[in-house]
Amino acid sequence: MKIITSIFIILLLCSLNSFPNDIKITQYSITADFTKDSNSADITAECIFKKDSALTEFILLLNHGVKIKSIDGNYITPFAPWMVKIDHKFKGKDSLLIELPQNFKNHADVYIKFQYSFPVNIYTDSINVLDRGHRWYPIIPDNIAPFKLICTIPKGFTSFCVFNLHENIINGTGYEHTWQCTYPVFKIPLIIYREYIYSFYDSDFSGKFFGLHYFKNDSLKADTIIQKAKGILNFCNNYIGAFGYHEIKYIEIPGLEGMNIGSGIIMAGANDLKYISNGYYDALYLTCIQQWFGARVFAKYGSPGFWLLSLSLPHYIRMLYIKESQGEEAFNKELTGRMEKYEVFAGTEKDVPITDIDYINTQEKGQVLYIKGPYIFYKLHMLMGDEPWHKFIRELYVEYAGKVMSLDDLKSTLKKYDPDDKILEIFRDTGKKLGLI
Repeated sequence: MKIITSIFIILLLCSLNSFPNDIKITQYSITADFTKDSNSADITAECIFKKDSALTEFILLLNHGVKIKSIDGNYITPFAPWMVKIDHKFKGKDSLLIELPQNFKNHADVYIKFQYSFPVNIYTDSINVLDRGHRWYPIIPDNIAPFKLICTIPKGFTSFCVFNLHENIINGTGYEHTWQCTYPVFKIPLIIYREYIYSFYDSDFSGKFFGLHYFKNDSLKADTIIQKAKGILNFCNNYIGAFGYHEIKYIEIPGLEGMNIGSGIIMAGANDLKYISNGYYDALYLTCIQQWFGARVFAKYGSPGFWLLSLSLPHYIRMLYIKESQGEEAFNKELTGRMEKYEVFAGTEKDVPITDIDYINTQEKGQVLYIKGPYIFYKLHMLMGDEPWHKFIRELYVEYAGKVMSLDDLKSTLKKYDPDDKILEIFRDTGKKLGLI
C-alpha cells in the first residue's frame, strides 16, 4: 500500500522569521468533501484570526497545489454578516500572502473563509494521510487552536481524526463524519482509508481509552502492546496529571519512518510497531508521555529549548517510569549506560548545544537530546528533591496544558520552588558545562 504522510512532529520548510508574531488563528471550522471528484477534495476552511489592529498583510502556509475558488472575510462586529473579497497571492512554495482591505486596519478580530480544492485521490487501496506538513488547511506555524472538522466520504471508506466522532449516514451512499475539539491543538490530521484495512484493539486506562489500529495481516502482539501502553499511561496520569483528552488512537501507517505525534493520536510506522511488539518499548513509552508534554503542553517551536522540552523532558519521565516499573538498577543503566554512545563524539564539532538544534537531521543531534537532555533534568531533580520535583512537574502541566510553554516559562515556574535562585544558578551552571543551555 502507498501512503501520503508527513514528518515527525513539526519540521517547517519556512523560517519562522517570515511570519509575524502579532497574529494567530483562534478557531478553525473545516468541511472537506471527498465525494464529488476522484482527484481532489472540496474544502472550506473558516478561520477566526486575532491580530494586531494595524496589521493588514500576513502570510499563511497553504499547499501551493490547491485551486483557490474564493477567499472572503469580514472584521467581526455584532453587525457584520457581510463579506468582502480578500486579495491574496502565493509568494513561494506553500506561502500564501493575505492582503486585507484597509478598513480592516483598526479591527483585531477577523473572520476569513477559504474555499478551494485540494489534490488527493482516495479511490485506491492506499491510506491517505493529510497532515500539517501537507498544508491542507491554512496554517500559522507557531499556532495552536481548537477546531471542528466535517468530512464527507463515499461508502466503503472511513475517516480517522482526533477526538470525538459523530457519524451520519448519507442516503446509504456515504458518511458524514464530524470531529471536534474544544482544546487547542497544533495540528489537524485526517486519515482516510477503506473500511476493511485495520484490526482494532482497545482498552481503558484511568477512565480514558487507548485504541490500537493495525493491519489485519500483521502478526503483532496487540495485547502486549496494549498492556505496556496502559502501564505508562496510568503512570503519567498519576505522576503528571489527568490526561486531557477522551482517548488516544495509536495507528499503524505503512511507509512512515519514525513516529508522528498529534494531540490524542500517534502514528507509527510498520517497522516501529514490530520493534515494539518484539519487546523494544522505548518508542511506545516516549510517544505516550508526549501526549502530556508535547501534544498537550506545547513547547514553543523555534525558540531555545524547544527540543529540550518536547523530547528530552519526556525521555527523562520515561526513565522515571523505568525506575518505578523495573527498579533502581534499570534506571541507573538508562542514565549512565547510554553515555558511552555520547562520549564517542563528546567535545567534537558534532557535539552541539541543545538550544542550537533546529532540526534532528543527524544521529549525533538525536543522541544529544536523548542522552544529555534527560541528564540535565536528572540533575535538576536531584537538586530539588523528590517531593518538590514532583510538585514542579505537576504544576508545569496544570499551568501550561493547552498552552505554549517556553524555556523561560519553565524557569519562571521553577523559581516558585527556588526563591533565592540557588537551584536555578546550579541548573544554569550545569547546563553550560554540558553544552545544553
